[in-house]
Amino acid sequence: MGKESPILEQVIDVSERGRSLGVILFGAEQFMSAVHERAVGNCSTYLIGRSGAAELSAVHYKFLDPAIRTSITRLDKGQLILSHPIFRQPVKIIFPRPVYLQEGNS
Repeated sequence: MGKESPILEQVIDVSERGRSLGVILFGAEQFMSAVHERAVGNCSTYLIGRSGAAELSAVHYKFLDPAIRTSITRLDKGQLILSHPIFRQPVKIIFPRPVYLQEGNS
């Protein structure tokens, strides 16, 4: 990645040793391809929202089938793809619209 800093080194250290220490690290990024590969490599759970084909062509997404990558480009608001080792295939998650936005409310 090229950029090094004390904070980056601490985040990498936590991502690499966190599981054995009982630490869970949550991160939310717009582009997984912009995250340090050592941090991404230590993730076990991925939640992926709608992304463009250019982002999905990055090496970080090679674990997904081409059909899944294509479907990610067409996700609607409130839809995510969950990938975790416990599931054989990624799972589509749909968050319901908030009650105040649903039809039929006065």
